[in-house]
Amino acid sequence: MLALVMVVRNEAGLLPYHLAYHHALGVERAYLFLDRCTDDTEAIARSFSWVRVFHRDRPAIVRYWSQHQVTCVNEGLAAAAADGVAWLMHIDADEFANGDLRPDGWRALCGNGRDPAVMLRRASLTALLTRTDAKADVVRLPQREVVLTPDLPDAPFYAQTYFLRRDTLRRDLLDPTTGEVRQVTRALGTTMSRPKSIVRVGRGLTATTSHSFAYPDGSLHHEVTDGRLYHFPFHSAATWWAKYARFAEYPAQWEKGTPVRFPKQAWKESAPTMSLAEAQVYFARWLVMRPSDLWWAQLRYAVMRDTFLRDAFAALDIPTL
Repeated sequence: MLALVMVVRNEAGLLPYHLAYHHALGVERAYLFLDRCTDDTEAIARSFSWVRVFHRDRPAIVRYWSQHQVTCVNEGLAAAAADGVAWLMHIDADEFANGDLRPDGWRALCGNGRDPAVMLRRASLTALLTRTDAKADVVRLPQREVVLTPDLPDAPFYAQTYFLRRDTLRRDLLDPTTGEVRQVTRALGTTMSRPKSIVRVGRGLTATTSHSFAYPDGSLHHEVTDGRLYHFPFHSAATWWAKYARFAEYPAQWEKGTPVRFPKQAWKESAPTMSLAEAQVYFARWLVMRPSDLWWAQLRYAVMRDTFLRDAFAALDIPTL
């Protein structure tokens, strides 16, 4: 059995899509840890009979979100072991897994046709785990972060079809705290070199960070890389604005003392001071890629077109919520 564990805070916008999608790809159980939710997150979670809800508000003495996340994930691991779960996937509500490692798009996934049944079968997460080496404790899911395009201003997030191929896309971003334009050459969300994981339950592994699992005695575990993980750190001005306004409560340094780099720290500081209208102007100018820049990024092999999520949601007929 495959289950997933998530720590969520006000994810009503993405959660129904996330749960329905992953259930279709083989997730049979979910452990959702709710942190100070004030929207419809809990009601949505409870509408899925296979989801278990836990109220776990982050204590004030826990400074870092990642520390709270690790505690909840380890509680989820214990619950999964008690329930007889074989594998546990730890991802966030803005991440969508795909069990296929093939090239992108319908034709690559389906061979000589655009058969939804073939596409979804190849994308199955249970199929991924069935082919996984029996010695493997962890399956890493390489990340593909969305690259937002201007032709889809009112479309749902899954209509976006451009993603980073690797962590090297150069772009200019305005630092709203200083007014300086700075160049960024990495993903804007999670670092792509640190993929999220599916961990085998019952072998003694525990979460050590939001991205990693380890044995308590420090011994090495065996991991493989397979599938992929689509990441939508934000998909509209409103989601960008709300996310970084929430993140303002966290320190300007990571747990190990390294500073939170630009643009995340600048966004944490500036988002609470912006109106939604100001956020929309900033988002449209700096976070949506212009067509000419997108064209050059594809030529440089930094961005790829991948229609899987768009086509999968159409095939699954998940209603717009």
